[in-house]
Formats: sequence, structure tokens, C-alpha cells
Amino acid sequence: MRIWLTRKQPDTTPSTDETNATEGWLQPESAEILLAKPFRQQLIQFIRQSTALPASLGNASN
Repeated sequence: MRIWLTRKQPDTTPSTDETNATEGWLQPESAEILLAKPFRQQLIQFIRQSTALPASLGNASN
């Protein structure tokens, strides 16, 4: 417990360098790009077939 209480706290000042601010992070993708993947389309189709909703409600193109 003493080690936990006496250890140095990390510096929490924000960085002004924009290149370091985004390092290690991924840019968010749009829903259209994420859902356009073939495996995800198969999962969406499976969910549509597994529900009791009419096909016309599950089709985004209508």
C-alpha cells in the first residue's frame, strides 16, 4: 500500500503537438463502410431471417 501511495503520478497536462495526440488511435468509419463488409452483410441477413418482422421492414432500400 505504501508503494501505491508514494508512486509518482503521471503528468496529465494536455499535449499541444497534434501529431502525438492522434498517435495510436484509429479514425472512425461511417456506418455504410462498416456494414458493407461481406461478413457483416451475412450477419445482417441472418438477423433479418431470424426475426418475425416482414421482409419489407427489414429491407433498407425500400
